[in-house]
Amino acid sequence: MSVTADHITITAAGQYLVTSAVQYASNSTGIREAFITINGATIFADNYVATATAGITTVLLSTMKTFAVNDDIRVRAYQTS
Repeated sequence: MSVTADHITITAAGQYLVTSAVQYASNSTGIREAFITINGATIFADNYVATATAGITTVLLSTMKTFAVNDDIRVRAYQTS
């Protein structure tokens, strides 16, 4: 596996556990989303949560996936407020 600041590149084919945690500052408007993409296009894991009225909002993802050599994995974050 090759890791850079914004993605992971798979160097050995196989099944991997992919986990992420994205945190958002306090804001009571909208939703928060995190999703994981493969090769920049296909979303293979996502999670939406309502915002916390106080404190941070955390969006967690965890999934098993079979990857091929040179697959590119990225975590993306989105909010509607």
